[in-house]
Amino acid sequence: MSVRELELEKSQCVPRAETKHINVHVGTSLRLDVLMELEAIAHEHNLKLAKLVRELTLRGLAAYRRDGLLDEPVGDFCEAVKR
Repeated sequence: MSVRELELEKSQCVPRAETKHINVHVGTSLRLDVLMELEAIAHEHNLKLAKLVRELTLRGLAAYRRDGLLDEPVGDFCEAVKR
């Protein structure tokens, strides 16, 4: 491996201090109806699908930090949270 290739590899692995965002590619599978709904929401808000997924991920993370629940509350628990 050449020095240039090593420098490129290192620059891709170590984020610079001033970098606020790092592109991450996460492989996942979604049901077709979910993907279609995401695309419709993105179109409605004039966003690219990747931007919408980013915003929903950050919003979901904020909710998780707030309530510590991975799944949406249902039933009696949901009513107790509303009070």
